[in-house]
Amino acid sequence: MTTQLTSRWRISGLLKGQAQNRMSDVLRRAPFLAVGLLTAAYILSYLDRTIILLLVGPIREDLGISDTQFSLLHGFAFAIFYTLAGIPIGYLADRGDRRLIITAGLAAWSAMTVACGLARNFWQFFAARVGVGVGEAALSPAAYSLITDLVPRRQVGRALGAYGAGVYIGIGATFIFGGWLVDKLVASGGLTWWWLASLLPWQQIMILVGLPGLILAVAIFLLLPEPRKGIATTGQGPALDAPRLTQYLRDNWQFIASLFAGFAFVSLLFNGYVAWMAEYFLRTHDWSKAYTGFWLGIIMLVCGPLGMAAGGWATDWLARERPTTASLHVAMWGAVALLPWPPMATLVDSAELSAMLIAPIVFFSCFCFGPAIVALQMTTPVRLRAQLSALYLFVVNISGIGFGGTAIALVSDKILLDEARIGEAMAIVGSVSIVLAVIFLATARRLKLEQRGNAVAAERLSST
Repeated sequence: MTTQLTSRWRISGLLKGQAQNRMSDVLRRAPFLAVGLLTAAYILSYLDRTIILLLVGPIREDLGISDTQFSLLHGFAFAIFYTLAGIPIGYLADRGDRRLIITAGLAAWSAMTVACGLARNFWQFFAARVGVGVGEAALSPAAYSLITDLVPRRQVGRALGAYGAGVYIGIGATFIFGGWLVDKLVASGGLTWWWLASLLPWQQIMILVGLPGLILAVAIFLLLPEPRKGIATTGQGPALDAPRLTQYLRDNWQFIASLFAGFAFVSLLFNGYVAWMAEYFLRTHDWSKAYTGFWLGIIMLVCGPLGMAAGGWATDWLARERPTTASLHVAMWGAVALLPWPPMATLVDSAELSAMLIAPIVFFSCFCFGPAIVALQMTTPVRLRAQLSALYLFVVNISGIGFGGTAIALVSDKILLDEARIGEAMAIVGSVSIVLAVIFLATARRLKLEQRGNAVAAERLSST
């Protein structure tokens, strides 16, 4: 009897494994379905990290904290280990099963989002936000590398642009859905379901947005393909003669430093505005959370994906003539197009005009980010892609997510000395950031052109 049961279990497990393999094979043959699955995870990651931006008032009141302390919860607490953990996770993603890395990260950050809803003081919330950051650090380095392996080379720009659009879909959905949910729960006094009834409305919201990620983690574990089967099963690293990251950085440090700095300042501008634009409309223009969330959500949902798609398309189109520098040209001119908007967007008297002026900030910021990833993936040795992506995310996110919102809060709290002048603080930080971004991206483009010219000259010399 025991033998029969064991045999049945083995057969059942074999059939389940075969079904899982068949689904993975389908996604491998149709890679954009796998991109869709990864994009869904990316959307949830931004829902979980962004929802607190609609809860500034309730969280500040309940925990007794200032604007600067709240910005640390939103940005620094999340970013510090999000960026630090990304580098070793990128190392693992270059060698191990990226499907398992993504699954574990998604489950971890979803659980820690739920933990945020159980926090009762600043430091408990801070620790939970650190956990959210560590979990989310697992997603993008592995996803960038996996997408590059799954998608045909000529479509990589569009695929990474589609994945990157998850940022703006996630933020947009958070503002629209979150604004409505916050107003409803606050007006009704919160849910009365089971043990949730003992929690405040903002705590209930954190728990509700964290739970869907646990379900998606199971789906990704079962369905996502891992084409790098040899490395995934043996756990071995790349060949010994693969170029080391430190040597690659030493040989290309000026270009990489300029590239990273340029996108870091674009990220600081974008993340600073995302962190405070909802509160800006609430404080300066007396909009409700639902109304604010609806219009900011529409801006993010429309301008974000359009900007990412336009940047990816422009990069793919220009790459026909300039395969080495196309992404750098597109990113630099996208940053130039950003220059006029920050000085105006949050200083006008009309709320509607202010929202209209924020739209191009979102569009051109997104336009810049797609080429950034393409530049890294197309110019980096295969076995270093995830590691360099993780290093890029470290620099860009510690600058943008970690310091973008805090920079604006510090200008408001310490220089302008008035939290009601948050719009002026946004204009100051945004204007300085985008000028520096243009300078560094132009430098990166020049250095890459020089590298290309030197390589062509050396090739001609060797052939004579």
